[in-house]
Amino acid sequence: MADVVGALAEPPVVLASSLVLALACAMRGRPEPAARFAVAVPATSLVDKLLKLVVHEHRPRSDDKKPDQSFPSGHAGAMTAFALSAAFSTRRRWALPVAFGAIVAVGVSRVRHREHWLHDVLAGNVLGMIGAGLGALAARALRRRVSETSCRSTA
Repeated sequence: MADVVGALAEPPVVLASSLVLALACAMRGRPEPAARFAVAVPATSLVDKLLKLVVHEHRPRSDDKKPDQSFPSGHAGAMTAFALSAAFSTRRRWALPVAFGAIVAVGVSRVRHREHWLHDVLAGNVLGMIGAGLGALAARALRRRVSETSCRSTA
């Protein structure tokens, strides 16, 4: 059976989805979620690629095309950044549990299909949390800037 979860969590797919959502949020006048999506996943993906250049850890299975790019899990990092950005961009109560479910599903899939060791996935999760935090900081900075600009224009 194909790894559907892994396919949906491919870093380029998550990155493209994140950028499309950033654009959609910006066009709908929602700059804070736009900033979250525009920063979180791209920052996570960039650091993931840089770490893979430095850390050459082998995957659990040896028949992979990129056998020495196991650490950290790009799938886990991208999905964590995306899911947390989505959850914190809405006030829905169910958003965080759904985000957590997606994050866990991707992690389990990566380990179950022997694409990564558990610590690769956990490192990806931490990286994604940091990326989501950077997205939140970008949203906060944008909110402050908009607030300052609107205060100046009314004075």
